[in-house]
Amino acid sequence: MKFEKVYRRAIISGFWVALVVLAMVGIMSYRSAMEYTKAAQSVKHTYRVLNAVKSCISNLVSVESEVRGYAITSDERYLGLFDIAEGDVKRGLIELQGLIIDPISVKYLAELETLTVSRLSRLKLTLEAVQTGGINEVRKVAGPGKDLMDEFRRIASLIENRQLQLLKERDDHEAAQSRRNLVVVALASTFAVVLLIVSMGLLEQQLKRRDVLEREVLEISEREQRRIGQDLHDGVCQQLTGIALLSRSLSSKLENPLAAEAADIVHWINECIEQTRQVTRGLHPVPSDPAGLMQALRELAENVGTMGKLSCQFICPRAVAIPDPHVATNLYRIAQEATQNALRHAAPEKIEIRLIYGDESIQLKVADNGSGLVKNQKSNGMGLEIMAHRAQAIGGSLEVHPGAVRGTVVTCTLPLKVLS
Repeated sequence: MKFEKVYRRAIISGFWVALVVLAMVGIMSYRSAMEYTKAAQSVKHTYRVLNAVKSCISNLVSVESEVRGYAITSDERYLGLFDIAEGDVKRGLIELQGLIIDPISVKYLAELETLTVSRLSRLKLTLEAVQTGGINEVRKVAGPGKDLMDEFRRIASLIENRQLQLLKERDDHEAAQSRRNLVVVALASTFAVVLLIVSMGLLEQQLKRRDVLEREVLEISEREQRRIGQDLHDGVCQQLTGIALLSRSLSSKLENPLAAEAADIVHWINECIEQTRQVTRGLHPVPSDPAGLMQALRELAENVGTMGKLSCQFICPRAVAIPDPHVATNLYRIAQEATQNALRHAAPEKIEIRLIYGDESIQLKVADNGSGLVKNQKSNGMGLEIMAHRAQAIGGSLEVHPGAVRGTVVTCTLPLKVLS
């Protein structure tokens, strides 16, 4: 009993641990998905920064182009385009300020802003020089514009490289994290599956052990009933028979009224002998020889017909030999329970007990033409469970279904391989 408790606890613990591990795997998978989402957002943010930097360079180049066009043509339309391009440059810098959070990139952005302010200031002086003194004055104030733009491009390139470096670091981190998660999930899943398989194996073994124990209990019960029946037949019945013979001999020697009283004693002793034999047949209904089941079912049909005052037939087209007394007794008990259920609940006029020897199985069928057992399921549930349990204990199966016209058909199917 203590071993059974430990066995049961091991199975339950195995299932719970497997469920916990699977739950942890699910949590890790969810976290990995969230991290992947964050990584995707980070990549998207990085490309927004890179596009903003390129836009700043492009806008500053546009500002210089408008100034150059005005200096060459003195067309005031370039001044309006200059204002637009200048506004784009300033908005681009503001956008970068909102996007860049990395300290190193923030430092580069500060330098970029300084260069941009310096370059825009120099370009405005160029415009003023064009308006006051023409192209010669422009040459005096323009200054080293190319150097400023080169420096601007260099700082912008540093920001781009830094963003790409951060992107690569994030990719490397996510790749490493993904590999770790993959290994953990694979190991945990394998462990959970193995644990579930082991637990299922232990559970299957316990169920098989329980089936074996139940079979042994039934065998012991039937064996004890047979022993008690045999003891009653060989012991009590024989002694009663001897007492009856002595009483009959004594009654023949006595004179009235003692002879009549002795005859009554003989009569009641014979009644007791008959009742004891009936009890013996109930305890040991199936003879021990292989053909005993057919004989027992034939007697059952006769008794049911007599007791129920109806037509009860035993039909066996082909002789069926059951060498195992345990199997034969359980088949008889199934037929007995089925006929009793029909008598108690279905009020039939006819019952048929069929024993059929097939190519792959032996079938025991009990069919009646009564009102049916399904309608009275509550009162018949235990009897059906007992029949199903007996069928399972001997390796067979039980089916209960309505008859073709009315009534109920109980079918127990026993594979032939069970008997081999």
